[in-house]
Amino acid sequence: MNQDLELKIKQRLSGGEGHHHLSPSSLAIPLPKFFINYLMFNQEERRKQLTNYKMHYGNTCNNPVQKFLCKYIFDAGKKFTPKKKTLDEHIQDEFDIVDQYPPKNEKDLECRKEMKQYVRPTADQIVKAVKELLGEQEIVAERYVHTNEEGLIFDLLGRIDFETDDTIIELKTKPINFRVTKKGLSATKQKLPEEEADEAHLKQLAFYYKATGKTPYLVYANHEEYKIFKPELPQLEYYYQQMINKAFIIQNILEITEADINKITQLVEPPDLIKSFYYNDLNSQQLEKVKEVWRL
Repeated sequence: MNQDLELKIKQRLSGGEGHHHLSPSSLAIPLPKFFINYLMFNQEERRKQLTNYKMHYGNTCNNPVQKFLCKYIFDAGKKFTPKKKTLDEHIQDEFDIVDQYPPKNEKDLECRKEMKQYVRPTADQIVKAVKELLGEQEIVAERYVHTNEEGLIFDLLGRIDFETDDTIIELKTKPINFRVTKKGLSATKQKLPEEEADEAHLKQLAFYYKATGKTPYLVYANHEEYKIFKPELPQLEYYYQQMINKAFIIQNILEITEADINKITQLVEPPDLIKSFYYNDLNSQQLEKVKEVWRL
């Protein structure tokens, strides 16, 4: 790809504000959702998407643990030492942050209130898992790492959940499921994977392994237990390559269309706005815009 076209593509991304990297999370979503998020809408518009309680749960459990256990945390690439507080105090700080986000609807508001009782037990499980793997080592969180592949115009960029000199941990929480009954909300525990980790999570871990070369672990936690996976390195090499393959597919589509969403909608299948949860976060204005460009 010539430099002029590369620059043109990067400048058109993120609603015309420009975007210069990919991430494991952006490569984990369906192609239509990728172009909706990272071509049609800018960062401010993406932040207006309506995330439900499950999307907040992971940060609400993990951020306090990071501040409780880690010597350093990176924020926007800058390293700082978290304040000395109890785990409960850090959790309350996180509740205060989450409460500022508007809920999707009345049910989501109730679920968000009810989920709080499960946060501390889940955080306790995360602490146990991290201590089992890392002991009393000096731990760092949220450090940006990247990889770059020949021929790919985008670097891959991501932040590590927990890291020491020789080990990395990718953490995934399993929030409680709620359903509405005549007596109110009914809570059901999400089980942790037993034999195999989720493929999307292995791809994320594969990226962090590739970027650091450190021993990788994948940890799942809910409010009752935790589960540790240590994937074989050839397996991670395979999943990393699968992620890179998707990155090249995205790049090829952008190159063919010169990052024109009206041309992309003629090459990429329309989003499943009814059945797929990936599009549940679109607000009404964003939903209408998506319908318009895909002619739905």
